[in-house]
Amino acid sequence: MAAEHSFSPGHADNLINLKTLLGTLQSRLDSLQCFYCERTFKSAKVLRKHMKTKRHLRINPRLSFYDQFYVLNYARCKDDEEEEEGKSCGSDSGEVAPAAATTSEPDQLLEWVEDEPQDRKTVCLICELVLDTPRLMLDHCTAAHHFDLRAIKSQLDLGFYDTVMLINFVRTTCAKCTCVQCDAVFADRAQLLGHMNSTDHTFPANDEWRSPCNLLPALSPDPLLFSLSSVMDKTPTVNPATPNT
Repeated sequence: MAAEHSFSPGHADNLINLKTLLGTLQSRLDSLQCFYCERTFKSAKVLRKHMKTKRHLRINPRLSFYDQFYVLNYARCKDDEEEEEGKSCGSDSGEVAPAAATTSEPDQLLEWVEDEPQDRKTVCLICELVLDTPRLMLDHCTAAHHFDLRAIKSQLDLGFYDTVMLINFVRTTCAKCTCVQCDAVFADRAQLLGHMNSTDHTFPANDEWRSPCNLLPALSPDPLLFSLSSVMDKTPTVNPATPNT
């Protein structure tokens, strides 16, 4: 698309539900509708001429409908959560609140890309121990905290973005010395770990972790997120534990 039609929806790392986005754009073109100004034309030829002449071969950043497909727009959700403690940024229906309209070009909005960290040392999801690699960290989580991310992903059939949300939720919650399952708050991390180990509270009791806020990294840079696909395909070196649901 970029080479032949000078159109790109943005960097793949910044897109969510790309298949749905492309399907939506294709449906609008099939309906002879310009996806920038949303005008409808009498023929494909007239539509193509209009889009090239008016330079409408791009997504209109003022159309809030497209906000749901870009990770950057979820940053506002996380900011709101930090400003109002205890208030969830996501609605019960799971719908994403549209970001404020802007006149910036889409390419300017989609430059939220971090360089892959050179240091692969990875902080544990639950405690403060630092492991040499993401894989060793996952093995540690399974052995020390009975939180086997690989087994959970397989058993619950989690997709990439679901896994990212779960990772960031666990990191953020434990950093606040709060239990991921019962929401009990403790004075320090040691008390939290003692509680989670004694009660086997290692997995969220509900779907609160499936919030768009949790698409934003809780730890930056997080070597686990950069190597997620490869380390999740590896067989763990310790016995897996099943999620406590």
